[in-house]
Amino acid sequence: MKLKGKKILCSLMIVSLILIPTTTALADNDEAQEKEKLYMLDDVNAESPIKVVIDETEAISQDVYTIDNKYGFEADLSIVNPMYLFEENSGKVTSVLNNHTKRTIVIDKGSYQFINQFVNSYLDTYVTKNMPDMDTYYELSNNARMQNKLSVEAFVFKDAIVKSNIVEDIDYTINISEVTPLSENISEILFYLERTFHTNEGDERGGTWFLTQIANTVDDYKLLNVWIQNYEYEMMQNTFKNKYLSKNIELDKNTIKQDILDEYEKIQDNNSSKLYIESLNEPNDKLGNNLTVQPRKTTLTYDREAVGKAAKQYAYNYNSLFVAQSLDCTNYVSQCMWQSPGWGFDRIGNNDSVKWACKKNSANKYEYETLSWVGVNELWTYLQTNDSPSKAGTVYGISATTSGYNASNVQVGDIVQFYNGNIWRHSVIVSEIRNGKPLCAAHTDNQSEKPLQDYINSYSNYRVAHINNFITSY
Repeated sequence: MKLKGKKILCSLMIVSLILIPTTTALADNDEAQEKEKLYMLDDVNAESPIKVVIDETEAISQDVYTIDNKYGFEADLSIVNPMYLFEENSGKVTSVLNNHTKRTIVIDKGSYQFINQFVNSYLDTYVTKNMPDMDTYYELSNNARMQNKLSVEAFVFKDAIVKSNIVEDIDYTINISEVTPLSENISEILFYLERTFHTNEGDERGGTWFLTQIANTVDDYKLLNVWIQNYEYEMMQNTFKNKYLSKNIELDKNTIKQDILDEYEKIQDNNSSKLYIESLNEPNDKLGNNLTVQPRKTTLTYDREAVGKAAKQYAYNYNSLFVAQSLDCTNYVSQCMWQSPGWGFDRIGNNDSVKWACKKNSANKYEYETLSWVGVNELWTYLQTNDSPSKAGTVYGISATTSGYNASNVQVGDIVQFYNGNIWRHSVIVSEIRNGKPLCAAHTDNQSEKPLQDYINSYSNYRVAHINNFITSY
């Protein structure tokens, strides 16, 4: 099926928010801090585009240059730790987001067209639900390149077939953000693919960073590596290592495809009985369970509508009030919760596990002060224990319920975390309930309205934190 409405916009979309200077350190309910929030801003659509110059010469070096070699930046997946690779490459994304001085980049016309062709093939999988064939983009001259090609093909195929809705068509925008030469005739190109899936149940938006090495050879343009900033992609690489490479089993495309289909069928069969993770450490002296606890005197309501709106607004346009983080999912979730009117930072408690705060740096941007702001497990620990007087000491900050909620009763503004089989790896926030189905917003594979069920289908398990209110005092 033909992709319609394609548009290529070579610019980095960065939201420029009004920064209100403060004369003193921000208190938890400081008026200046409150004025920085989305619901107080009149205009959040300002952009600071990076100018991209397309070099029309398409000059190809006459030097003999083939891609039969294995280059220093290529490595077999069997000897690579996908988590470290993810963190390293996510750092390059962060560097771009925090770099406001570089305003002009140059990309040759051939590479520009090559990226467009690759994106077309990549997205066509979501329409056809067929396993992609990227042979045309790769010259499979070494094992590392073969593994990279198959991991990309397997990831996009799995991601396509687990989607809840039938994708009818796709609009997309490519934001090329940086070109860094690796060596002669090889460019490392970082670009952001923002996409809209037109489905039988409405539109679904998403966005993903890609890091590609493109070789300009004497014959044609070729890919050496592709990396995708998506935790599911990291999981696919881990699956390859654990299921195939560690057992010296050769990667075979047909076998991989069948494994993905079998896994999806199993998920569909077991979905009705798949349970969320109940917390084993839920405090037993939470308010409501222990009447001897002193009643709260002052709380601030959690404005789910404001938080849901902010989650969608900042899904693709990073909140420029904050320092971008390389692993951004929980950082983004915290920023969204903070957008509830009146909510401040929590710096009160016995230790950092019951605090949740940011501080401003010398550039007047917020950066995390406590790990609970940016860490998956650290945020969960904070939400789980902060509402317990015996554990938190002076109870203050976010009140949350960390058991009793799942996909059937989750609400807008609630936090959902996912387990990848080894660790709790990803946090998302519910941005909308549409026709009874929860939709989620996230960073690190940017989404504004991704069905919660799609995440559940992709991960081993999940847990929900239902956000109640913000406690200011007793």
